[in-house]
Amino acid sequence: FWVMIQKLFLVLLVGIIACNEEVKHYELSIDVQSTFNNDVVEVFIDGDQIINQQFQTIPTLGVSFINGQARTTLIRFDGDHSIKIVVNGLWTKSEKIKLTSNLYLGIGYDQSSNQITINRSNEAYLYD
Repeated sequence: FWVMIQKLFLVLLVGIIACNEEVKHYELSIDVQSTFNNDVVEVFIDGDQIINQQFQTIPTLGVSFINGQARTTLIRFDGDHSIKIVVNGLWTKSEKIKLTSNLYLGIGYDQSSNQITINRSNEAYLYD
């Protein structure tokens, strides 16, 4: 009987410790960079649509603006996530990302090859 109570107590203790682990949150920032030319861009994070609008890259800056800002920033928990980018409803790129710190993604598009690129950085992109 006491052995059973000790095992039950141990299971409860492990459960309480596991529930108290701190969930870390990080910034996941998305910059729509170059070379968009009136292209419609959709961005999904973990299946949720984050961006859906037409973009025109400003050539001197190498970035497009999202509601007057150079980037969209989300707060996400640490661990595995997915990103999917669709350009003009035709061209798609999907990747898995792992958040262990703040992550900055720069999205690019080459119209001649219809290739979508995702650049990753641990620091925010700067534009002059």
